[in-house]
Amino acid sequence: MRFCRMERARQRTNESVVLVHCRAMSGACVKFDKEARHGLFGLLAVLVAFTVYGGGKPVSLKCEYRTDPIGLETVHPRLSWQSGEGQVAWRIRAASTEGRLLSGDADVWDSGKICGRETYGVAYSGKAAKPSQRVFWQVKTWTSERESDWSCPAKWQWGMLRKSWDAKWISSGSMVPTPCFEKRFTAKAKPVKADLHITGLGYYEASMNGRRIGIKLLDPSPTDYCKTVLYSTYQVEDQIKEGENTLSVLVGHGLYCVRALSHWWFEKAPWKAPPCMIARLELTYADGTMETVISDGTWRQMPSPIGYDDFREGEVIGVCDASLPDYRARVIPAVEVKGPSGLLVAESHHAAEAVEEFQPVSIHSFTGNVQVVAFPKNISGWVRLAIRGAQKGDVVSVRYDERVNKDLSPVAPSPGNLKDLRKLAEGPDRRRIDCYFEGSASTNICTVDTGFQTDRIVCSGSEVEMYEPKFTYNGFQYVVIRGLRTKMRKDDIVAKFIHTAFPRQASFECSDPVFNSLMDMADIAFRSNYTDGFPTDCPHREKNGWMGDASFACELAQYCYGNTSGYEKWLRDICDAQNEKGDLPGIVPTAGWGFKWGNGPAWDSALPVIAWNLYIYRGDRRIFDEIYPTLVRYLTYTATKATDGLVKHGLGDWVPADSKAMPSTLFTSSCYYMQAQEIAAKIARLKGFKDDAKRFAAGAAATKASINAKLMKSPGVYDNGGQTAQGMALSYGVVPEEHLAAARARLVAAFENAGGKTQMGVLGMKHSLRALSDAGRSDVAYAMLVHPGEPSPAAWLRKGGTALWEDWEDGASRNHIMFGDFACWAYQRLAGIRLPDGGSAATPDPAVCAFQKFIVAPEFIPQLSYVSASVMSMYGRISVGWRRDGEKITVNVTVPPNATAVLRLPGSPDRTLSAGEHSSTVILQK
Repeated sequence: MRFCRMERARQRTNESVVLVHCRAMSGACVKFDKEARHGLFGLLAVLVAFTVYGGGKPVSLKCEYRTDPIGLETVHPRLSWQSGEGQVAWRIRAASTEGRLLSGDADVWDSGKICGRETYGVAYSGKAAKPSQRVFWQVKTWTSERESDWSCPAKWQWGMLRKSWDAKWISSGSMVPTPCFEKRFTAKAKPVKADLHITGLGYYEASMNGRRIGIKLLDPSPTDYCKTVLYSTYQVEDQIKEGENTLSVLVGHGLYCVRALSHWWFEKAPWKAPPCMIARLELTYADGTMETVISDGTWRQMPSPIGYDDFREGEVIGVCDASLPDYRARVIPAVEVKGPSGLLVAESHHAAEAVEEFQPVSIHSFTGNVQVVAFPKNISGWVRLAIRGAQKGDVVSVRYDERVNKDLSPVAPSPGNLKDLRKLAEGPDRRRIDCYFEGSASTNICTVDTGFQTDRIVCSGSEVEMYEPKFTYNGFQYVVIRGLRTKMRKDDIVAKFIHTAFPRQASFECSDPVFNSLMDMADIAFRSNYTDGFPTDCPHREKNGWMGDASFACELAQYCYGNTSGYEKWLRDICDAQNEKGDLPGIVPTAGWGFKWGNGPAWDSALPVIAWNLYIYRGDRRIFDEIYPTLVRYLTYTATKATDGLVKHGLGDWVPADSKAMPSTLFTSSCYYMQAQEIAAKIARLKGFKDDAKRFAAGAAATKASINAKLMKSPGVYDNGGQTAQGMALSYGVVPEEHLAAARARLVAAFENAGGKTQMGVLGMKHSLRALSDAGRSDVAYAMLVHPGEPSPAAWLRKGGTALWEDWEDGASRNHIMFGDFACWAYQRLAGIRLPDGGSAATPDPAVCAFQKFIVAPEFIPQLSYVSASVMSMYGRISVGWRRDGEKITVNVTVPPNATAVLRLPGSPDRTLSAGEHSSTVILQK
């Protein structure tokens, strides 16, 4: 039988080697080596072209938007694939083993031949799901002329399916140390199947017989532990031997038990308790018998390699509180505890992993036994360091920073608040990122170099000692190391980029190296701020899930990253965070902070906007069932704060380049309130809730009418007539048709009057670029982004930035994503890949979702001579490239199978493109 198996293909551009094993004819292993940034895209294009356009079997099989997920909670997982052009029918078969599947024994499910063009969102409808069950599946498709071969096998595994756990939560019973637990058990034989369901709060790391289990880091992702607790499932049969085995679990504090003081109340969270864990190991033998090993009071406490850990402060490694008992000399059992009240739910999104590594650029030594290491990028994560020649008891501290002085010497700690920072503009530089850090809780463990984002290693005296933290992460480009007895070599240290390991699935390049660098900065900022299963504002100072930042960047994510399951997880977190009134906090997860500061319709928009984008870009309708009740309660609450359909609570156009140009919060919040009602009406319509749809549509229309009646100051001029006000009015469709020309003219004038520079904050940057493009002035938007003067995004680059900054001055944070939506605009307008209605305001019918039908309308601005971009849709890769040659422009477009595009070029009628490659030329008029 002909089939192939992808033995190893991790879909991330940081990997330069992809191995594809094909067992078809020769069984040969083909090795592809490509440059890291573009190689994987090229390889995928080759594979898709060969298998799909060549009429082959379906490819890119996904379950719940992921490749071969382990530990699903849903009993009807959604399946997807990419098939050859002209699919009219499909058939799925699923089996309990791969051998059964390949022999045609579909003992779990055989859908039979189903007439339909569906290639995603197909719900599993086989036998009832069973806890820990593994399922292998394939799909074949038909066109009107042929039947495909069966696809390569894919798989998934269910988790506990919310079955009651017979395992017990266990703890050390102490608040201070980082506990470690151990269970020795005997396996009567080598198991054929072994599944470990486990979690530890706040974080854990599990090992079997001294070997680490899995590659997840910072597991589980934080949640509101009073509502939801995530666990993971691992397949561990390869790590278990016949006879005695040892399962060890180290448990860190994370957000579950924060001790260092900071601004956001996590140290007094309602769920706070000593670290705890729960585990269930299921062993299945060849004779069909099963055994289980569960966490309970028979587990033993063991010495911990970590004496202290804190989510924001850091770790103390190699020493514990001297008052603790000798765990090796005494058998001290674990303490069975009640555990958190949250429901145990499988962690079904991509976990945090070490995705990329960076070598140091330089190492400089300073007085006081200080060495400063500079890395090429500002990232989230930590370093791995080889400590050489240390004596027993030496303390080496590793402090993570975003900035250093001009001579690369360490900067000083910050004063206690941001206002004081502004008074230091002409004084010595400061860390800036530690301004909300209010006190260490580790001084009873180690008093050396206490502070924010600082780890300390109490050395054992080994010739070479390896340092790498486990239960904290940092935002940094520089590392300040104190206490080494020898000068570091460059190969002693490496920076590890840690983030949620969703695949990167887009590429962009143009003729302007400055703009290419800005796109890279947006990529670094997005990935750094999706470190551990939820979107954050910055990976250092706060690590908070600010809803506004996530909302502004979520459309960019639909183009560039395969993170649907991650966003679904965080939307559930938002639902958990809603209070009894129906209000939403500014940050999620939250310990209670944010309801009186930071929320409001613009920031709250994360709930409706992200859910809507998952639908229109990824075809995800199921998320509506989960978030709709929360959205209804939220809008009901917000209506109580409205007057004539207008609301004024919220942050407004946060961090404007010119505060005098900032529009009223009444205007900006009302626009977002209108959008939330419009999206609610669309969701209600899709769900068949006609009365709700009418009610929310009427509310949106009333808000729109009030904006025009009370906030249009003259024909086409809104609020203060500035860049943000005009951009939002146009982007949201507030402007009546008869005033469109005047509104657009005023928008362009607002940029021209500012010398082409930005005056906007985060709301303006989200909406004004598209409004300029709709006015035919993408050149003005582009000029603002790359403007050589300040303020502009390009100014961050010239100042040495490698990720996007938080503000237009000196960058209180130099790794923020909230201004990053211009990267999405680049795909939509410079490359021209967009939905028929233009973006997140789209109201497509189901046949348009997920780029099944899309527009290709590139903007040939004079500043660029070429653009090349590609995006992975649910149907396959879309690519657009255009190049200028004098007055002639050549446009090349690739449309994936089962999709169509409308090519819209200046001076030419619209042209419908079917699947395949197309080329057109345009002669620009002078």
